[in-house]
Amino acid sequence: MVQGCGAVAAVAALGLLGAALGPASQGLFSRTKAEIELVAAFATLGLPQSLFFHLRQRGLSLRRATSISVLAAMLSVPASVAYISIFSHIELIDTLMFVAAAFASVLHANIRAVSLAVAPSRTFNIVTAVPQFGLLAYSGYAAATGAATSVHICAAIFASMTLGSIVAARAILKSPQWTVADPHPAGLKASLVRYGAAAGVSSMLFAASTLICLRVAEQRLGATSLGVFSMSLALAQTLITPLNYTLPLLFKHWTRDGRSASAVKVGLAAATLPLVAALAFLALRWTGTSMDWLGQYSAVSDVAWLMLLAISAESLFRVVSVGANAHGRPWLPVVGDVGRVAVLVSAFFLFRVDDLTAIGATWLLACFVSAGILLLLWWSSFLWPARRTL
Repeated sequence: MVQGCGAVAAVAALGLLGAALGPASQGLFSRTKAEIELVAAFATLGLPQSLFFHLRQRGLSLRRATSISVLAAMLSVPASVAYISIFSHIELIDTLMFVAAAFASVLHANIRAVSLAVAPSRTFNIVTAVPQFGLLAYSGYAAATGAATSVHICAAIFASMTLGSIVAARAILKSPQWTVADPHPAGLKASLVRYGAAAGVSSMLFAASTLICLRVAEQRLGATSLGVFSMSLALAQTLITPLNYTLPLLFKHWTRDGRSASAVKVGLAAATLPLVAALAFLALRWTGTSMDWLGQYSAVSDVAWLMLLAISAESLFRVVSVGANAHGRPWLPVVGDVGRVAVLVSAFFLFRVDDLTAIGATWLLACFVSAGILLLLWWSSFLWPARRTL
């Protein structure tokens, strides 16, 4: 229930911005959020997955995990400054708010993972959903006042992620494990980095691939097309938002009971809903149903079915990725993500991709390539004895 409400809030936030301020402002929101997610993915270094794994499997104490979460969030500061210096030359106040939003996003990601290891699943769901409701509240404020600049967007993300972190921190401090002495297992630091590096690279590559598409849409087609494309992508991702919330819980169970071998079956089941939605959308197009009632978003009909097919492949990819991590092979998804980025970069730089349908088709191809690569590696991994060491 909580997961569903969070998913609805995420889509409602975009819809409210788009309806009140138009695709350009909504596109700015989506692109700014994607930039912060890319920096956060780089700065987390895969720690959310690594901290959870070591809390559950390697004897990492709760106090030490929390301290690492806070200290690691500081890495977002130089990462944010470096990104802005290279890609976005913005004013000082914009830079400060961007840095603050990235810091809060990294802290929330880390401490959220720690809470999953020690708190009930319901608490984890609340921690995950709280930022979505925060951004929905901001969308209402922006719709009423027109305050949709990058400063306002970064401030909203900072406040929302901070609120989610506070909820997680309360749960952690109430845990009986908080008073347990720190055993400091041998080789802990090296193991944290080794495991986290794979998850971190995978998260960073996915965030980069999303931002590449948004940047291409904005630079080649304009702000309105950016809004249309990001809305199409967001609507498609809505169908798997509950899945995204469930993935950490699957990881929790699979690291405990060792049933990660069923990941492909679960992934295929998860891919069914967006696949059916894509077919239904195609049926509407073939019947000549008009989308003019969407106004400036009428072009969504050109790419929505492509996004739904892509999300179907992405659903399979994400579930199998969780299985690979629980199986002790966190580098398998990285190869698939590398394939995704390679397809996007090759297509956008070597070919003339200058309309929404072409960008959507490129994203679809990239998602299918990444899922195919991961499946091949996953099935190959069972040709030799499974090992849970890193």
